Amino acid sequence: MLVDIGANLGFFTRQMFQEFPHLARAICFEPDDENYDILQKNLEHLRDHICLVNAALSEGTGKAELHRDPLNVGNYSLLVNATPEGDKRTVATMSVVEAEGLILREAGSSDLVYKSDTQGYDEYIACRFSGEFWGRVSAAALEIWQLPGKPALDAGRFAEILSGFPYRFFDDRPDRNLDVEEIVAFAQGASNVGKDLFLQRRPA
Repeated sequence: MLVDIGANLGFFTRQMFQEFPHLARAICFEPDDENYDILQKNLEHLRDHICLVNAALSEGTGKAELHRDPLNVGNYSLLVNATPEGDKRTVATMSVVEAEGLILREAGSSDLVYKSDTQGYDEYIACRFSGEFWGRVSAAALEIWQLPGKPALDAGRFAEILSGFPYRFFDDRPDRNLDVEEIVAFAQGASNVGKDLFLQRRPA
């Protein structure tokens, strides 16, 4: 089952079903109401194979502020520094949910493929999932974005997750297997640089 965190308009999930016919199911999280409406329409043909959740991930349920970039519907974030400065930035209220139990119930006995693109919060979300959860993940893709003003990362927990995957690489150098320490150091940077991190249990 695909776990799509920050599903946006659903293009990634749609492409995954096109490329991998054996993919049985997907669960998609998208907190922005307007994006969620389009997500539903874009994935209507897959309605029997997907669970859509109009919320962001958290340790509990409630509300939070979502900072929105009016020029880029893919650049909405919990982090104010991820969006443009000044009056171009807008703020919306979104729902948040505890997700691990929901994901594992939807997955049943299936292995998981994990993707997150949350404009700056991917490594923090990863750390909130348990060892049981990560033991079910066969491959993962996370956007790691160096942003000033991010909260402190639980580096030990993040390193623990990374260590469970023998194959680790950034999108700009897929031929280079990374050390855990190098990935953690990059995630703790503040240079406004982003890279996609891929984790695999088996070689491609």
